[in-house]
Amino acid sequence: MRNDVRLSDAALDRAARDLAIAARETAVLSGAPPRQRVESLSGIGDAVAAYVRGMAVASGALADAAKTAALALAELMERSEDLDRRLAASLPSGYAVPTGGQHVRADEC
Repeated sequence: MRNDVRLSDAALDRAARDLAIAARETAVLSGAPPRQRVESLSGIGDAVAAYVRGMAVASGALADAAKTAALALAELMERSEDLDRRLAASLPSGYAVPTGGQHVRADEC
């Protein structure tokens, strides 16, 4: 198993957008659970009602988790962009130009 993870900005951006959409849709689609008690011959009405309430709570938790993950990805991308700007500002112009797997200074070309 590799120890490094490489994610492109495009993949992070797509993930953040997808998580935000999922959070929004889950929140919209999650209405209040029905309050009507389910009658049954076997007496499982209370268990069914508890299950339905649990599903509503779980759906809300998933929506919150998706929102939190989307915000975390947005912050990660913002910090990465800030780091890129700082690195670019600290290096001289044309510092590294890739040539055949080697990096050379632009003025050496």
